[in-house]
Amino acid sequence: MTRRRGEVQIGTDPRWAVRVSGLDRAEAHMLATLTDLEEVPFEGLALRHGVEEVRARELFRLLEEARVLAPAPVHRRGTDRTPVPARLGDDLQVHSLLARDADGAALLGARARRTVGIEGLGRTGAVVASTLAAAGVGALVLDDPRAVGVQEPGVGGITERDVDQPRETVVARVVTDVAPGITTRTGTWADGAPDVVVLVDSYATDPERARTRLESGMAVLPVVVREADAVVGPFVVPRGAPCLRCVGLHHADADPDWPVLVAQLCSRGRRSPAPQVSVLAHLVGAFAASQVLAVLDGEVPATAGASYEFSLPQPIGRRREWSEHPGCECADHVPA
Repeated sequence: MTRRRGEVQIGTDPRWAVRVSGLDRAEAHMLATLTDLEEVPFEGLALRHGVEEVRARELFRLLEEARVLAPAPVHRRGTDRTPVPARLGDDLQVHSLLARDADGAALLGARARRTVGIEGLGRTGAVVASTLAAAGVGALVLDDPRAVGVQEPGVGGITERDVDQPRETVVARVVTDVAPGITTRTGTWADGAPDVVVLVDSYATDPERARTRLESGMAVLPVVVREADAVVGPFVVPRGAPCLRCVGLHHADADPDWPVLVAQLCSRGRRSPAPQVSVLAHLVGAFAASQVLAVLDGEVPATAGASYEFSLPQPIGRRREWSEHPGCECADHVPA
C-alpha cells in the first residue's frame, strides 16, 4: 500500500506491519504491488519494474527480517515433507508469520499427527470438531451416541436430514466433508487415548469422568453449557495444578452445598441437556478449539489456570483465574 511519495506500507497487523521509506518511484511501485503474505520471486519483479537486482534483494531481505513475507516454498514444505493440503493454504500463510521459526508447514504437519477426543456432540461439540478438522488436526475421537434433536440443525454442519441419527456418526460425516483424509473414530477412547479431550457438558462437568481422563494421560478442557451462558476451562494437564478438583473445592468453600449440587447438575444434564443457542455454540466452540490448538502447537493456552465465561445476549468472554486449593494434593504431583 502506498502511503506517501517514496513510502510504502507492507502488512496490516500491528505486530509486524512495516513502513518502507526512501524509495524511488520504481521501488515504491514494485513493493506496492505485493500482496501480504505472498511468495515473491523478487528477480522477476525487479526486472518487471526496472529495479536493480541488488537493490531489490536488499529490500526483500528487510521484508523477510520483518516477517511480512511468506517463507520460500522449499522452507515451507521441503522435499522430505508431506505437502500441505490446498485447503490449509490460509492457515499455512498465517502460521508462517506466527511460528517462531516462520515454518508454518512444520506446525501444520505436527497437527496432522495429533488426536483430539470430543465427548458431547451437540451444537457446541460439533463446532469444536469441525473447527479442529478445518485447522488440520489429523484424528478425532467422537463420543456421543445420543440422537440429533430437532433443535440442533443449522450449526456445526448439522442438517435437517441428520435429525434422529447418532450425533457421533453425523459429526464424523461433517468433519470428513470438511477435511477429506481425516481419521475419525466413534465411541469411547479405549482403543487409544487422544492427546487432548474436550468434555462438553450441560450445567456442570462430571468430576469423576474428568479425573479418569486425566489419569489416562490426557489433557482435559471442560466446556460447560448452562441456561444462557457457557464456561470454557480451566485447561488441565495430567499432574498439573490447579486441577478440576481445585475448582470444585473453591466452589465448595463459597457454597458448602456444592458437592451435592454438582451431582444433581450432572444428572440433570444427562437427562435434559441445556439449550445451545446458535451464536453461543459458534463462539464457544471456536474458542474451545483455539485452546486445543494452542496446546497442540506447544503454546500455553489462555485457559491454563483460568476459565472464560460467555453470557448472552452479548457473549464477550469474562476471565476468571483459579489457584491451587490447599486441600487438594495436585500441587504435590507438579514437576519441579
